[in-house]
Amino acid sequence: MDLSGLALFLVLACEKDWSAYPGEKAPSGTAGPPTPTKRGLKELVALGFVERREHRTKAPLSPLGVTMAYQ
Repeated sequence: MDLSGLALFLVLACEKDWSAYPGEKAPSGTAGPPTPTKRGLKELVALGFVERREHRTKAPLSPLGVTMAYQ
C-alpha cells in the first residue's frame, strides 16, 4: 500500500460506517492525473479494505433531479 492509500485509510477509519465521503474532501482531477485521494480509494477498494456503494439524494435544481455520491 502506498502513502496515499494509507493516509485515506486512516481518514476513513475515523468515519462512521457507510458515511458519505464529501466531495470537497476529495478534489476532482478529471482533466489531469488522478488525485492522491482517488488513487488511495481505488487501492483500498482493490485490496478489500473498504467497500463502496452509490447513494442518491434528491436535488431539484440539478439536471437529473438527483445527485450521486459514494458511501
